[in-house]
Amino acid sequence: MSSLVAYLGRYNIDPSIISVLAISISLLAPLASYLYGAFFFIAVVFSSSFLDVLDGMLARYLDRTSKLGSFIDSFGDRVSDSMYLLGLYFLGIDAIYLYLGLISTFLISYIRSKAESIGIKMEGIGFMERGERILFIILLALLSVFLDTRIVNLIFIAYIILTTATVVQRIIFIVNNVGK
Repeated sequence: MSSLVAYLGRYNIDPSIISVLAISISLLAPLASYLYGAFFFIAVVFSSSFLDVLDGMLARYLDRTSKLGSFIDSFGDRVSDSMYLLGLYFLGIDAIYLYLGLISTFLISYIRSKAESIGIKMEGIGFMERGERILFIILLALLSVFLDTRIVNLIFIAYIILTTATVVQRIIFIVNNVGK
């Protein structure tokens, strides 16, 4: 990955272009799962997520991190979270479960954003940070090929439980660290 970052850096590629590309690709996730199934969905999620990691690495490499870049990255993460979860709908996950998963997913991000705005670092707090959530979604999509839809829905309930537990972990962490 570092050689790719160095290559892109050599040509002074704007990290924001990579961010916009990642967001654009994530918009294809529901369509990929609807039209082509789990494997195309996984390819889209992987590609979009890869670019999402790459943009931050490139920005740091070029020493071009910025508030705007941070905003675009955070916005893009919420868009892609939404698109990935919507894509799971077409792979058989019940809508109510997806709604609950979306709420807990967004709360994790909101809590981190709000906590960091008051000076509390949240990185590493909770079971299901973004990387773990994406891996869970990819695994779930893969399992949807081989398992009955009812079982896949039960596994998605584990996602809801783990993301909700992360929300609780983060709230407890904040309560224990406000004013310290």
